[in-house]
Amino acid sequence: DRGEARQADVQYSLLMNLRHKADSRTVARGMLGLAELEDLNGPPIRSGSLVAQATELYKVTEPDPELLAYRTEGLMEIALFQEDRGDTLGMLDTYRTMIALDDGDVLGLDGFARTAVAAGVQLEEATRCALRAMVYSDKDARIIGTLAETYYRRGLYTKAIRWIELSIEREPDERHYRERLAAYEAARDQGPRYRRR
Repeated sequence: DRGEARQADVQYSLLMNLRHKADSRTVARGMLGLAELEDLNGPPIRSGSLVAQATELYKVTEPDPELLAYRTEGLMEIALFQEDRGDTLGMLDTYRTMIALDDGDVLGLDGFARTAVAAGVQLEEATRCALRAMVYSDKDARIIGTLAETYYRRGLYTKAIRWIELSIEREPDERHYRERLAAYEAARDQGPRYRRR
């Protein structure tokens, strides 16, 4: 913080050398903490490398029990770090990791769908993830809303309307769903992009 870059590099190296003496969860969280500092004060390449190393710790097939118990939480911390830095592709990769480790991980599935919708990318995959998240969450209204949005962004307005109506049915007092329904109906009624599916 005082701009003593050389001394900071020495301390950074000492910390990295000590990582083999700590449990995996502590190391992963420490790497993320260092990445935050690096992101503020150092070259972005190093913070990206630290995030990648922290992610790799959570990816191992047989992590120590401590790490396994906190894997979803740790990967969500990484995704939030990436969100703060506007790293959409990094977030999508982190959510993909969560899904690969547990194909029923609602946070990973929903996170991927929401991130993809917000960025307007990989919308078909986002739809598949939102569908699975909706099933595994026992039809959570918010996740159904995400699913509806994936269909809307793909121009499939009839499907979007059908799903957002289910969100309204499950949470009738939530104004946001009614606003989305009005937007979907307006898009459908405009004509050319309307698809009957």
